[in-house]
Amino acid sequence: RASRGTAWLAALRRRMPRRGAATASLVGGVNMALLTGRVQASQQAGEKANRAGSFPEAAARYREAHARDPGDARLAFNAGAAAYKSGAYAEAAAAFNALVGDEDLSMQERAYYNLGNTLYREGQQTEAENPQQTIQQWQQALKAYEGALALNTEDADARYNHEFVKRRLEELQEEQEEQQEENPECEDPEPQEDSENQEGPQEQQEENQGEASQGGGSDDGSEQDQE
Repeated sequence: RASRGTAWLAALRRRMPRRGAATASLVGGVNMALLTGRVQASQQAGEKANRAGSFPEAAARYREAHARDPGDARLAFNAGAAAYKSGAYAEAAAAFNALVGDEDLSMQERAYYNLGNTLYREGQQTEAENPQQTIQQWQQALKAYEGALALNTEDADARYNHEFVKRRLEELQEEQEEQQEENPECEDPEPQEDSENQEGPQEQQEENQGEASQGGGSDDGSEQDQE
């Protein structure tokens, strides 16, 4: 199911990047202009890489832009979205987790939602070899979705994903309990095979990488699912 990014983008366009206070001196003004130019250059490089499907490069450029303008949470969000697309889930989770306390409630909600998706994907990676770690990751994913729903009770995607991950978690826990009953002396239950074509939750609620980052300027021109 496609993400609902259009309204989110409209809200972001009205929220310009937060800059430092204007300086009175000529030198200070020049420094600010140079800093802004460098931020835009990194941001544009990130947008170009994202459109080309070079997601690791896009994530790096957005992180670079955010390091130069740490007051603009949208750059951090875009870095997390690009990291998710590249499969760097730990990096994506760190980015989204840092945004759940943002002053913008819309940003908080999307950060919680995307954090839930990221934690679910992280858990999938360890399901066969370390199901207990997967259980912990999916429990945290449920909490993230609940965070999104606390901010917006009408978030249908978050509600769907919460129920989906809850079912998957219950199934995995039942499997582990059955294995423990069959092998009570076995400390490390034999892992279950992970299906390559396993159904997944509704994907990321992204923002248009260019529009969102510039607050009215120009993740790839349209709202898409992340894999």
